[in-house]
Amino acid sequence: MARERLASKKQGRPVRGGRNRVRRPDASSPWAVVGATAKRRENIASDWGKVENGTMAIRLYCFGESGNAYKAALSLELAGLDWEPVFVDFFHSETRKPAFRALNPMGEVPVMVEDEIVLTQSGVIQDYVAETSGKLGWKDAAERREILRWILFDNHKNSGVAGPARFNMNFLPSYKRSDAVNAFLIARHTAAMTVLDRCLEGRDWLVGERPTIADIANCGYLFYEEPFGFDRKDFSNIDAWLDRIAALPGWKHPYELMPGSPADRA
Repeated sequence: MARERLASKKQGRPVRGGRNRVRRPDASSPWAVVGATAKRRENIASDWGKVENGTMAIRLYCFGESGNAYKAALSLELAGLDWEPVFVDFFHSETRKPAFRALNPMGEVPVMVEDEIVLTQSGVIQDYVAETSGKLGWKDAAERREILRWILFDNHKNSGVAGPARFNMNFLPSYKRSDAVNAFLIARHTAAMTVLDRCLEGRDWLVGERPTIADIANCGYLFYEEPFGFDRKDFSNIDAWLDRIAALPGWKHPYELMPGSPADRA
């Protein structure tokens, strides 16, 4: 849905309008050059992301199945920043190749590139989005610490468990799956969801009276349909909270917001 282009408060960036344009790197693209030269990581896409006024859009290296990438993508979208996804073919080992490791030695998505800024880890990208856009963030230092607390909770207890469970149960070859491992992960995630559900009792959002990146971090894996032991209907407060997030202007499902889905490999 098209949006009016407004200047951001802090950096004068245009608010994006229209649908995302998906970039898919190939052998002739600047993506290939980086692996060979290891020169300034942002040069991987020196001519990507140009928008009509000649400025450079934020590029987010991602793929649809990644809940961690979804946290960053949804934060960018809800904040109204000018961004576009760059498809990373995780299921064909793109993150293990030298070109991608030159961009992110950790070999993970998401990676955000804006001009000479290269950020990795979803929580770091979310913090950057909130700080530069003035949206989804904090009113004071105390709120910022509370947001950080929930992002760390998500990384350790929520996404950090849901992600492996979902991968093992849906994307790992069946002969490599372990019922015992999955049962352990599901039990840990269920315990975390019990905590999250209890903390949402009587409140709409995790921090303050408005949505923040704390909410976006903790919902990262909870909109996916693939089974991983989580049923939102078992947690009434989480269920209502997810409905509130999905009702936010600009919300999109991960498979709509980012390129790549299981259907592509069917």
